[in-house]
Amino acid sequence: MSRRAILIWLAAYAALMTGLVVGLLEVRSRTLATLGTPEALSNWQKWRDEASKQTEDSPVRRRVPKSAEPPGLILMRDHFPTILAAALFFATVLCLLIAGLARGASRSSLNRKHV
Repeated sequence: MSRRAILIWLAAYAALMTGLVVGLLEVRSRTLATLGTPEALSNWQKWRDEASKQTEDSPVRRRVPKSAEPPGLILMRDHFPTILAAALFFATVLCLLIAGLARGASRSSLNRKHV
């Protein structure tokens, strides 16, 4: 693999990782701004109350969420480092897989030309 090709792959990887981090930070910011408001917390509490009423009147038992806050808020506030690490890990694995497949495909086509 030429030095130029390696630099292109590294630049593409860096751009992908940067875009992923920036995108996740933006999603986190919007989620915290939307779900962290008193109105959103009130809506969540109303939904929990309605779910508990449905449990009493319905033949199907529904578990009422124990959390006083929406799951999206908890996920983005308390577990964001884990989400970010997992996203970066799986994106890296995907990039390595694609780079390996592309390298194998280019070697295969080069070998056919010389035969």
